Amino acid sequence: MLKHTYTAQSHRFFDNIVSFIAGISSLGLAFQAQAGLPTHQFGPNDFIAVVGLPHVASCEFHVFPEPVLTALLANQWPTRIVIHEVPINHAPPSHPIWLTGMQGVHGSMIANAFVQYFESNRCTAESKYGSNVHAWPATWNFGRVVRNALSHKGIINIQNSSAAPVTWKTLTYGPAQNGRQLLYQDLTAVEFILLMEEMDSLL
Repeated sequence: MLKHTYTAQSHRFFDNIVSFIAGISSLGLAFQAQAGLPTHQFGPNDFIAVVGLPHVASCEFHVFPEPVLTALLANQWPTRIVIHEVPINHAPPSHPIWLTGMQGVHGSMIANAFVQYFESNRCTAESKYGSNVHAWPATWNFGRVVRNALSHKGIINIQNSSAAPVTWKTLTYGPAQNGRQLLYQDLTAVEFILLMEEMDSLL
């Protein structure tokens, strides 16, 4: 198991992750309540499993809502988040609610978090690496293409037919990938968080 520890002082995407965790945990409880199922508060050891793609991140994240929700309930903002990275569980326990719509809302939440992170820190990237995006580090250039796709319904949209491909992990996007859908085909919340982590380390 690998622990990812994020703090408000050290990670520019921290607030985005706080909002994402609060959103997915609240959504899960709301669906259970709407389905007439019993709900209970999250304990310190309760986690939500967020699964990455086997051909990209090849891991899943265990996200712990309790410290985030407890801080927010006390009218405070969390200062530290710990996420456990573990191998993908290919035989997860059954769950009474399994809805593709919930996956779509999760995707929208993390996509918005990524776009907000990118736009909030683009000036910092330009200050450090220049306004010529093609001279940016490969990870930031990849993030730029992803951000553009998310503003076009999650579909790759590269208008320059001679643009050089961008690469991150096992993914490569260039003009040949125009029209490709990203969410849950190439990127889940796990990949987005890892991408923000890598981008942030370069600022």
